[in-house]
This record gives sequence, structure tokens and C-alpha cells, in this order.
Amino acid sequence: MTLEFLSFRLRLGFSFFAVLCLMLLSSGGTTALLCFSSAMLHECGHLLLLWAFGAGVEEVSFGAGGIVILRRGCVFCGAMKESLIALGGIFVNCLLCFPAVLWYDKTKTQTALVLAVVNGALALLNLLPVQSLDFYRVLDLCLCHFDVPGRETVLRRVSLCAVVCFALCCAALTVCGVRNPSLWAVCGYLMYLHWKRS
Repeated sequence: MTLEFLSFRLRLGFSFFAVLCLMLLSSGGTTALLCFSSAMLHECGHLLLLWAFGAGVEEVSFGAGGIVILRRGCVFCGAMKESLIALGGIFVNCLLCFPAVLWYDKTKTQTALVLAVVNGALALLNLLPVQSLDFYRVLDLCLCHFDVPGRETVLRRVSLCAVVCFALCCAALTVCGVRNPSLWAVCGYLMYLHWKRS
């Protein structure tokens, strides 16, 4: 489904609704809503900084693999600004996580705990240097800035190492008795992101 707003397009794929339904079925309505809202606010962090730095947005696409923002034209804002744009979502998640921790410390409510965990997990996940995630973009910009030879190879290897390390951590936790299906789902998602672009 595509919605047009003047020169801006909002594209909602079937896979996006499938994932949303799966979230609603597998977890409580409040938890699913907090996860969905935190992910949307994460993307708003990128959009806000794109707007602040004068880079127009042509299309925002929602799918099972995440959200893709297409810019209008080939506007490059400079390495520093591009890095801030890439980290914009992480900033938002951190801004939501810290007050949620304080809220939980005062009230011990389940909603505050879920909000803190979801935003903390989103921030940490996007700090992994895996292809398509936020910190990978920052690493790419740094390597471009310093004109590192074989940049693409370096990025692929770093991404692969991050995915393998995450998988090994999941395996170690499982062996130690921590059986969390969500961790393995995230591991599968990271593998998908890496091999989709390799």
C-alpha cells in the first residue's frame, strides 16, 4: 500500500503488517505497542536530523526487514552530519531509555521496565557494525573519510565478525541455561541483514 503526500511517499508492505500481527499475537498488546512506538520514534530521530540538515525525504518504506528512508536527490551533508543522522535513532532510544529506568526505579511498573528494555535493546542493536544498521553507516563514513583501501572488504569482514560474535554469545547463553527465543530471533535478523547485502 502506498500513500502519497505531495512529493512524499509512504509505502507499507504486506510483510510489515505480517510482522506487526505476529508481535500482537506473541506478546501482550501493551508490549507490542511499546516495541512498535519505540521503533517508530527511532526512525523519527533519523528523519528529524535529515530535516534539520536540509536533506529532503522522498519515501519511507515499512517492511519485515525494517524501515528504509529514501532521500530526495543525492544530497550529502558531510561526514560529521551524516554520522549524526545515522546515530539519530540511537539518540532517541537513549533519551527514552534513561527516563524509563528512573520511572521503573520509582514505581516498579511493568510498562516502565518494558519501555527501558526495548529502547536499550534497540540502541545496543543499532550500535552493532552489521550491514544496514546505524553504526555500520558511521563506520563506513569513517573509512571513507580516512580513505582506507579495500573499504568494502573491511566493512564486510567487520559485519561478519559482529554477526558471528553475537551468534556465539547466544549459543553460550543457551548452554548456560538462558533460553531466550528473542535473542535467537535477533541473531537470525542480523544474519539476514548481513547476507542480504553481501
